[in-house]
Amino acid sequence: MREKHTNKLLVALLGVFVSVFLLIGCEKDDANLGSIANDDPDSTDNDDDSDPTNNDNDKDTGVTMPDSLPPVPQCVKECSEAADCVEEGADKLHRAANYTCSGGLCEYIGCANDANCKEVYPASNYVCSSEGECLYPCDSAADCALPGMQEDEDNWACQGGGCLYLGCLNSYECVSERGADFVCADVMHLGQWECVNSCESPADCVLTTDTDAKAFDADNYDCIEVAKEIRKFCDYKGCADDAECGNGYQCVDPE
Repeated sequence: MREKHTNKLLVALLGVFVSVFLLIGCEKDDANLGSIANDDPDSTDNDDDSDPTNNDNDKDTGVTMPDSLPPVPQCVKECSEAADCVEEGADKLHRAANYTCSGGLCEYIGCANDANCKEVYPASNYVCSSEGECLYPCDSAADCALPGMQEDEDNWACQGGGCLYLGCLNSYECVSERGADFVCADVMHLGQWECVNSCESPADCVLTTDTDAKAFDADNYDCIEVAKEIRKFCDYKGCADDAECGNGYQCVDPE
């Protein structure tokens, strides 16, 4: 069975935490998160917003999410060569050939070639895209579609002959597929929108019990309320300093 894949990480993060947060997309707009939170409700939307499943357009909640959120500081591993970037137990897409060491910091560059993708997905015909992603080959987005509202044709693009997953389009998809407690969000500000659990407070956003993971505890998150969304969602504020990231990592502000 073909597996779904997300965009590659823009920065090399603490692997175990990033794998939890791999996120993917909501319906797109040029606005940033702040402007969305202050938007007036759409006066043309006649849906009953008190019920997320009551929607006269079955894939439109009236909430428009941006293409991307402003980048936030992330923990990045230090290095003197690419081999230093490889974590213990890493899979074949996270070996030395999949990284560069630039300015003393690790940068993940993705798959090395088609053969690298074949090593990880031997039963599929994945190809390595120019962006370093293992993608299923396609002629159109219809070739990429999988069962389910959040993985059907409009959640994909056929880009450079490969299936690129665009993510959830809105929270209605998440509610329909996962349940009433889910929302569509880009928690880590990596341009990866995904159906994730909603929150009531920043404490609900913490997904690790590791007390040493200082860059991922409650004070690194906000619980955001967005106009017309019934549920709040987690928003990662980034690491505060190098000390939060731990030994061998730096807190890097992308700006």
